[in-house]
Amino acid sequence: MQRLMRLILIAAIAWAAPVAAAPALAPNPQAAATPAVNVTVGNGDHNTCTAGALQTALNQVQAGGGGQISFNCGAAPHTIVVNATLNVTATVTIDGGNLGDIALSGDGSRRVILVSPGGALTLYDLVVMHGQYYDGYGACILASSAILLLNRVIVHSCHNGLSLSGAGPIVQGSISDGGAIANLLGTTTLVNSQVLSSTADSGAGLFNNGRLNLIDSRVAGNQALYSGGGLQTGGIVALENSVVEHNSSNYGGGINTFQTAHVSVLGSRVYSNTANVYGGGMVSAGVLTMSRSSLEQNWAGTEGGGLYVYTGTATLDQVRVLGNHSQANGGGVSLLGGVFSLT
Repeated sequence: MQRLMRLILIAAIAWAAPVAAAPALAPNPQAAATPAVNVTVGNGDHNTCTAGALQTALNQVQAGGGGQISFNCGAAPHTIVVNATLNVTATVTIDGGNLGDIALSGDGSRRVILVSPGGALTLYDLVVMHGQYYDGYGACILASSAILLLNRVIVHSCHNGLSLSGAGPIVQGSISDGGAIANLLGTTTLVNSQVLSSTADSGAGLFNNGRLNLIDSRVAGNQALYSGGGLQTGGIVALENSVVEHNSSNYGGGINTFQTAHVSVLGSRVYSNTANVYGGGMVSAGVLTMSRSSLEQNWAGTEGGGLYVYTGTATLDQVRVLGNHSQANGGGVSLLGGVFSLT
């Protein structure tokens, strides 16, 4: 918990200016009040652990001003297929007990969880999977001007948009960003968690325009149609001891950033990501600081196999840049504009 507080404090000091033209962001996850109501879903029989029982528990907790939901579903693993998106409006904790025991699924038909403005959700030891959304943000989880904390959580197989999910062509003018998780103007933190095998137009793993912290976490196997296979951000991102690997898109196979982005990468690995055009590992257009990390075995179809600096400032300190490849220029790093330094 000290590490989590330290990381959030560092991010706040390093990037004191808010995201350009954005409303004030939500406070950090530790500001949430202590849960007041405790509700258990199930009585030991898996037949009692249903979507209806979970929705009833959430209603009870929120009616009481916030609280914690736990499970007693009998033999594990157990999957609860939600028949409507779980809408969190208060301070709520959902504790799965042991990772792998409880999964929440959208059954390929709906978003699983929405954290509405002012809400604060903490997930422990859960799997969230098979969310589907067609025109909007966050197929499995959307946090909008809210607080979201995931600890020992796996989010996987979430599909936002039509083309990559196999449901048909992209609808012109649609917004389908954030395959697994979308954080809009709030604070989202992942600790010891994984974001896997999800798709979207952009930001297939995670889409962020607020504050996003990844600690001891992994983003892998995600595929975006346009940009940001693993992560797309116009906000503040801090990665510590985390891995972004085996993601793909046209631009920024691992990570794609906009000019408003401030990204810090510490002790982390950006590995074996692919971009059909440029920035196999990363595209940086804002402020990037990368230290004691590695940028390895990434590939781009044209430029910047490891890193493509579009504009802004990119500073790499004690970073291993090795084995990256592009079909044209800058197998390791390609600089279009801005300022780049490597020490």
